[in-house]
Amino acid sequence: MKPPNRRTKAKILRPYAMEMAGIIIAWNSLHETLARLFCAALGTDNPSVPLAVWHSLKSDRTQRDALRAALNQGFLTTKNCLAVREKTKLLLNEIHKLADRRNDAIHSPFVLRTDQYGTVFTPDDTFANPRAQKLSANELLSELVWYREQIEHLDNFAFDLYWASAFPRLGWPLPDKLHMTTRKPKSSGSSPQRPNKSDSVSA
Repeated sequence: MKPPNRRTKAKILRPYAMEMAGIIIAWNSLHETLARLFCAALGTDNPSVPLAVWHSLKSDRTQRDALRAALNQGFLTTKNCLAVREKTKLLLNEIHKLADRRNDAIHSPFVLRTDQYGTVFTPDDTFANPRAQKLSANELLSELVWYREQIEHLDNFAFDLYWASAFPRLGWPLPDKLHMTTRKPKSSGSSPQRPNKSDSVSA
């Protein structure tokens, strides 16, 4: 099969690239919001010290662990502190669940593959990459959209938690219960099945 030209490749890649960029942007925004929550959890009027500590941590998972540790020490003293603490722990639990799937999307190898059905952008599990193998079972673009939307939802929840905890006199309401939508693998349906990559012709 003749591989697509450069313009066609760019057209195929564009929606995937946009969603992957959206995932990265949303994830970084979420952790900046968590940095604010970290300051609020430590109950200090001077954010420079907790922010210096936060940004000295070299991984976002370590940052989340630091936030959980701060919550466990009970520095929050506002009237809604117990509710904020429990909702923030719930938030961290959901982020932890999503983190590995986000890493699958960002750190997997991908390839443009051409066969008798056309050209597709797909996770490249030729060499048994475990992250790519987890993505291969799902329709890739809708999976990426779902990741981005879930991260944005978590960020909005974290933002409301921050304002409710840091500025209680403003009467900012606590967010409602955190509802996460489940992602189901796409059913095969009645359309012709694309063969395994070992049976197709690479671009």
